[in-house]
Amino acid sequence: MGASFGIARTVLTLPILLTLGHSDKTVVAAFDAIQELLAEPILPWVPLAVFILFGVLVGRVTCGWICPFGFLQDLVGEVNARGREVSPRTHKGSLKVKYAILGMTLFISGSLGLSLIYGLGGEYKAALGVLSRGPFSVLSPEATLLGLVPTLARMTFLHFLGVPPVANVFSWDLIWSRLNSVTWLMATRLMILILVIVLSFLVMRAWCRYLCPTGAFLAVFSRFSFLGLRRNLLKCNRCGDCVKVCPMLVRITEQPWEKMTDPECIMCLECTDACGLRAIRPTFP
Repeated sequence: MGASFGIARTVLTLPILLTLGHSDKTVVAAFDAIQELLAEPILPWVPLAVFILFGVLVGRVTCGWICPFGFLQDLVGEVNARGREVSPRTHKGSLKVKYAILGMTLFISGSLGLSLIYGLGGEYKAALGVLSRGPFSVLSPEATLLGLVPTLARMTFLHFLGVPPVANVFSWDLIWSRLNSVTWLMATRLMILILVIVLSFLVMRAWCRYLCPTGAFLAVFSRFSFLGLRRNLLKCNRCGDCVKVCPMLVRITEQPWEKMTDPECIMCLECTDACGLRAIRPTFP
């Protein structure tokens, strides 16, 4: 823990997608922390408590208001504002994908942690290689976009400026040699990023809806959230305007009117803005 202007720096753990690889991070992603601690192995009680507390108190509000990758998806969605409609059947089936990613990640990290505790995980950890510190964190499209891509861009920029040690005479042979030096991990990360960007361009908040394990972890507890949405039956005429603008395709008019705590709701409040009758509002008993 460092200090600036005499104020001690405290690391803040949040349930968001923020896998920036910096040793002096002020904000740490709770899901990344779980994976890294299990690889030590240390019981990740703090990040687990963060998921439970945020989920129970405010649901998935961090997905809608704090997560940087969610904001980037909104920007991509603005480019293709119309987007493509997803059928209810496809939507319902695709929701399970993020839970599968969550389950696989926790299984790998959890089994590694248990094997290390009992002194049997040395070979397992070596076999996982770089994935041992976080099978999801390493492949996360957010880490690729905000970590790997800027690094590659910087190296390319320095090359054309002629700055050592990356400065070389530009040639097609150099390009070919660079392509041949691309590792399977880098290629996989770039392909995942491209796939997510394309999906987000075609479908609003596709990553948040169908793929994000952090959102899936929060969703487990957000169904019990104190924070929710209340729909006034005296004002609501079930016109469906709120459903049309919901980026997560939550069927708001089919939810309990007293308090809606759907696990897919990210509390973005798009529905409250879209409701001309002002029939929907946040509630926190």
